[in-house]
Amino acid sequence: MDRFVPTHHYQSTQPSGEPRAGPPPTSGELGVLIKRLRSQTEAIYRHSYDASTWLARGQTLAKLGYPELAVGDGWKAELLVSSTLNILISESATSAIALPAWKLGYRMGFWMSSAPEGGADAELRRRDEEQRDMLCQYLAQTQGKARRLMEENLCLWPELETGKYIRRRYPWMRKEYGRRDDPLVELINDEFSETGQACEVRRHAFGHGTKDTSDVLGIFATRDIAANDTILVDYTRTWGCNGPGTDGYAANLGGDQGCGNLFHPNAGLTIDLRWLRDAAGKDARCCLLVARMLLCCLEDGASHPLAHHLVARLTPNYSGQHVHYFSLLNDIALPNTFLRTQTSIDIFANRAYDTWVLFTIQARIFNNTCGNPMAECLMPLFSLFNHSCEPNVLWGMGVDHRTVTVRAARDVKEGEQLFVEYDGFMADETLEVRRRKLGKWLEGPCACTRCMREEQEKQQASERVDEKIEGAGWDISKGQLPVFPEDQLKLKN
Repeated sequence: MDRFVPTHHYQSTQPSGEPRAGPPPTSGELGVLIKRLRSQTEAIYRHSYDASTWLARGQTLAKLGYPELAVGDGWKAELLVSSTLNILISESATSAIALPAWKLGYRMGFWMSSAPEGGADAELRRRDEEQRDMLCQYLAQTQGKARRLMEENLCLWPELETGKYIRRRYPWMRKEYGRRDDPLVELINDEFSETGQACEVRRHAFGHGTKDTSDVLGIFATRDIAANDTILVDYTRTWGCNGPGTDGYAANLGGDQGCGNLFHPNAGLTIDLRWLRDAAGKDARCCLLVARMLLCCLEDGASHPLAHHLVARLTPNYSGQHVHYFSLLNDIALPNTFLRTQTSIDIFANRAYDTWVLFTIQARIFNNTCGNPMAECLMPLFSLFNHSCEPNVLWGMGVDHRTVTVRAARDVKEGEQLFVEYDGFMADETLEVRRRKLGKWLEGPCACTRCMREEQEKQQASERVDEKIEGAGWDISKGQLPVFPEDQLKLKN
């Protein structure tokens, strides 16, 4: 948000017809808001713990039509204010005699002692108490504004704390975070080589078009593959499950050594994530998946989470007007709480983990996952296969829900692109139903061989019907009606 972006690049994520914090900005107002957003972001970099600055930027984001980001800034502002209020209230309640001898530093970045060396006399104590009360009043007002900001951008407040938005690429994202460069493609092919010499990733998966198709990747066979041969066994460390929470056996934190449940939030980790399972409930598998992805970015020393190879290889679906729901708890509060409490990331000062980055990661993850109601997995190589409604390869999930095995559905020739079926329950559906459901993953109508064949058959059938109507010899539009034998009969009185 600290980069200059032309006004024509801005596209709101606010669904049409949804209530918003105010009317949409005019073309003149848009330029003013963009400049304001940039200056407020720079102010946050300088004073990362100033709740009023987070609040101000959140209000600007709301006017620009980014409800999910406005809620994220409102949540951070409310968190800063609540933490400060808790300190003031707890210190004041500790003792009626020893009033808090602290004042909040400039822009709320630090605390400083206000007590004189010889102790505070009655007048100084009275003045400190007045200042504390004034500060508490100011903080309470800021807290109220932050909550109103969140309420105005959540459509189901306060029962569910859920909002609506359309997934779109944020205009301030740097270009290098939006495409897959040659070193990344080489890295992916190295990973394929380690699993066997059966396939590789290539650019221009569907040929060269009028637009740049270099970032359209596909998986191609590097040799002839016989039917039922195993092509790939893919294992992931980015997954989540609805396994046991903190009420399970305290000594078994890893899910192994006697644990009969393969779904355990802590499997393969050295930290305890069972609290996420408790907090997220039925959505724990998705929250744990995001947490594990963020953990991979940190453990692997990525310069930016969007630059990590597991994130950079993924593509989101930014097409159309499909409305998604976002949760204040699952999409904002829990990921930030995980970063704040279980990693070294300062969620206020580290710009690489701003709210828009988290939503960008989520858009890429959940356009490429596989799983079931109990587990959600993001496979590093399997996620790169393109879809076909008549695939030439089959896939299956292992019992650990962290391994996917891909095998040939028929004989495959060298150089042939390998396709999987994204949703195996759509095989018997009509063309229209399949294309509608595939809109979750594809940016346009499915153009696989089966869909194109059925579309052509449907068009030909429609043309045959039109020919029959035209050959009937009469035209209703001109008032010509057919005459049948029974029309000649006359009823007798």
